[in-house]
Amino acid sequence: MKIFLIVFIVSISSLYGQKVSKILLLGNSLTYFNNMPEKLKELCYINNFNVDIKTNANPGQFLKLNYKYYDSKNIHNSSFFDTLVNYDFVILQEAALRLGTTRLKKETFELLKVASTMCKTSSTKLIFFEPYNVLKNFPFTSRPNLNDLHEKDFYINSAEEEYDLYKSFSDSLAFNNICVVSKVGLCFNQFKKIFPHLILKDNEGHPTEIGSEIIAFIHFKKISSIHYPKFNDFQMRAAIYFEYLNDFLNNNT
Repeated sequence: MKIFLIVFIVSISSLYGQKVSKILLLGNSLTYFNNMPEKLKELCYINNFNVDIKTNANPGQFLKLNYKYYDSKNIHNSSFFDTLVNYDFVILQEAALRLGTTRLKKETFELLKVASTMCKTSSTKLIFFEPYNVLKNFPFTSRPNLNDLHEKDFYINSAEEEYDLYKSFSDSLAFNNICVVSKVGLCFNQFKKIFPHLILKDNEGHPTEIGSEIIAFIHFKKISSIHYPKFNDFQMRAAIYFEYLNDFLNNNT
């Protein structure tokens, strides 16, 4: 009992002696479903990484139009970007369907580019939460607000094409030194091949319990840069997947 108490006090002391890293999560249900932010916080805690996490995520949101403080006419002066620089890490999650067409993908790229420019004036580290489900969203038929898009943009017919889309977009962000990428889409795509029995998303495309744990782990790797993180009892059922994922991420940064 005395030994446990000493270990507990030492670990608490070391945790609270650290600087608190402020993290902002912006996105939609892919971000908040199955308490992903809490899972991220727990991973940080057991690895002595002291964080304060704020989440701004609502159903169906996407980066360009989902925040009332986003000024689309003058994005360089928008309070959307003023908000970002108040944090150490900002994880921006895009709606999956917006990576499926040339025009919308370009809009997302430009938005991230401006956000990156603003963040470079501070110590904020910008992280792009690469969404998954692009394959599920295309082709689609019942989105009248997107009627102006060309049909040729709608064809993402296989996991291989989806993988290529993720990789090309991530590579373009890295090549232009815009931001680092939390490679959720790429990892989910990889998991389909290696663990075909594993259900990472439900019928609505939301992350399952283990899907949200894996998302949290991918984000944790990006904000902590810990090569071999610790897992706790709650996550032991996912340990085999975490170990594989850790190796995959270490080799695909």
